Amino acid sequence: DFEVRVLALPSIGNKKADPDLFIREMGTEAYLKLLKEAPPYVDYLIARARQMDLTSGEGKRQAVNFLLPYVQKIPNRILRSEWATRIAQQLRLDEPVLRAALSKAAAERRSEVKIQPQLVGRAAKPVERRLIRMLAEAEGFRQELAKQLQDARLFHGLETEKIFAALVITSLSGQPLQATEVGAGLEDRDRRLLFEILFEEANEPTWEEAMSCIEALQHRQAERELADVQRSIEANPAAPELRGLLEKKQELMRRLAAAR
Repeated sequence: DFEVRVLALPSIGNKKADPDLFIREMGTEAYLKLLKEAPPYVDYLIARARQMDLTSGEGKRQAVNFLLPYVQKIPNRILRSEWATRIAQQLRLDEPVLRAALSKAAAERRSEVKIQPQLVGRAAKPVERRLIRMLAEAEGFRQELAKQLQDARLFHGLETEKIFAALVITSLSGQPLQATEVGAGLEDRDRRLLFEILFEEANEPTWEEAMSCIEALQHRQAERELADVQRSIEANPAAPELRGLLEKKQELMRRLAAAR
């Protein structure tokens, strides 16, 4: 077995570079450096799928349908399973539902999955739901938790961003939190989700659990940043800031590898 990687070479002057031209102009060492940093085939395809609108169920369905033909061509069952896990994680899909949709499409020899409202999963991941509950109820440490979330911008870009923002502002103010007042400032969808989370059965929150949730969000943040950097590299490989982007990519990859 071998791993396929996708290398997007930057242009050389006005010419679209191929490996031969790039090596002649830039040298073997520069080529090998880019080759080492090139994303695996699956990550390259997922990065392209992530350029679609993933804020809606239809957008996520389109992203899955873009990837489906590639998944169906993988003969190795274990590798297909690994792809399904990575697709679910990076597109924020419910993994069991995604696997069922992919299996059904394969069995029926379809080139796309049917629209399934369940495909987008619940409106908040378990980690997000737990942190929201802590911000609302963990009187002993919710202010410090809010500070860490705010300083690292960990909730920015999440589907629950507006709920987090409202709870963080209230927690940092030092004022008692009234869920009804927080909910009144949210849109209907976010307000319903907030109260759904607050009425769930849950264990007593601890600071150790809060830190574990923080680490999970930091990992997801690094994955999103890596995908954004990769998109920037692919969009304009000849850009003056390419070196900085490649350094940022290496830093994020090291951070993710260390967290495993």
